[in-house]
Amino acid sequence: IGNALISGKIAAEYINKAFEKNDFSANALKEYEDALWREVGPELATSYKLQKLGQHVWLLNFIIDRAAKSKTVQEAISNSLLNPQERDTFNNPMFYIKALMG
Repeated sequence: IGNALISGKIAAEYINKAFEKNDFSANALKEYEDALWREVGPELATSYKLQKLGQHVWLLNFIIDRAAKSKTVQEAISNSLLNPQERDTFNNPMFYIKALMG
């Protein structure tokens, strides 16, 4: 719902710009797509990575098991979901090494 609200807000902004310029071409409206991706793209990319992780049941179970036992792993997962600077956590092999150790 949050992404839909953001999308609607950005869409309204770019529709107003299109009316002001009287330009409704695909090229002019591509600015909307670019602005939307800048705003929600990193979050969507993280969600996609988590979906891909979920396809590897053994790995997902491993991480969940470690998170149940390790405050460090819990914090790493939480931070990756909440903090834009931590979104690449699941791409970093060190995350898995730390999870294995902890």
